[in-house]
Amino acid sequence: MSDRLHDTLTSLRSDTDSAPLADSMAVRARGNQRTRRQAVGTSLAVVAVVAGVIGVSGALTGTNNKAENLPADPTTSQTPAPAPTDEARPAIDSGLLLEPEDLPSVPAQTFSVGETIEDATSADADERSLTACQELVNPRNTTPVRALLRTFPSDLDAYGFQWTAQYDNEAESQSVFNQLASSCTSNPDRTFLPVGPDGAEGPTGFRSTQFSADPGSEFNGDILGVARRGEVIIVFDLRAMVKEGDIDLQAFDDTLLTAADRVANR
Repeated sequence: MSDRLHDTLTSLRSDTDSAPLADSMAVRARGNQRTRRQAVGTSLAVVAVVAGVIGVSGALTGTNNKAENLPADPTTSQTPAPAPTDEARPAIDSGLLLEPEDLPSVPAQTFSVGETIEDATSADADERSLTACQELVNPRNTTPVRALLRTFPSDLDAYGFQWTAQYDNEAESQSVFNQLASSCTSNPDRTFLPVGPDGAEGPTGFRSTQFSADPGSEFNGDILGVARRGEVIIVFDLRAMVKEGDIDLQAFDDTLLTAADRVANR
């Protein structure tokens, strides 16, 4: 051994003799801790590798959850909401009523709005003699949820009115419709004609007319239209000193259907 190496080892001996050695328990604890750190590091590495493989696989197969959960394109058409049920239908209001310009032409007559009642009752109709073939526009055994009434006086003798009544459901409105139709068809002096599309229980509208021209008396005409749309009944009537042919009945039907369509599309 060279003198230089001998001298170096001799100088280090004093340092090692003064340094305390750790006991066996401390050495074993440090070894276990090092082993656990190595195990955790290995597990995290495995998880990272697996996650990377799943991500790549999802991208290739189109099963990436992020892609599946993207919000729908707002420009894509969506399935329309179901039509409202009877109970969900909005209440009728005066904006649905006819205006004078909607009425068919009557010779030498100009109509205006006389009165509008937004919460009309059977008593209001009875007081004004608003009947459908001698049956009250709202039969006495029924009570609508809400009814609207508008009258149309003219410069001379013509008079018109619209009664629109909303009931609890379609079965009740159908019952009212049937009563009014029965009253009109049972009168031999009146002409009955179905108007508008057929419903499950037959026509959803009709026109009933009566014209008289007794010798020595003035002409007298009454044109009545009734329509049902869902839970709503619409009654439209024109009375004037006219003879048959003076009023365009097709124009009258169009007016009735206009009123009915406004109710149906509300």
